[in-house]
Amino acid sequence: MDFYLYQNWHRQRGKIHRGECPSCNHGRGIHEVDSGKYGKWLGPFSREEAFKRAGELGISDMTRCQKCDP
Repeated sequence: MDFYLYQNWHRQRGKIHRGECPSCNHGRGIHEVDSGKYGKWLGPFSREEAFKRAGELGISDMTRCQKCDP
C-alpha cells in the first residue's frame, strides 16, 4: 500500500492520503491537469515514511485525510 502527501503552500497546510483515496488518485489528485500553482503531491511512501516526511515539512496544519483515514 502506498501513501502520499499533498503540500499546499498557498494555504500553508497539508494532508496525508492512502494512494487509492479518490482525492489522491495515487498522487495525481482530482483535477485532470494540475497546474502546480498552489501545491504539489509528494510520494509514494510507505505509511511510516509518509508520516515521517509530513513531520519534516514543518507544516503546522498537516492532517490525515478524513476520507481514507491513513
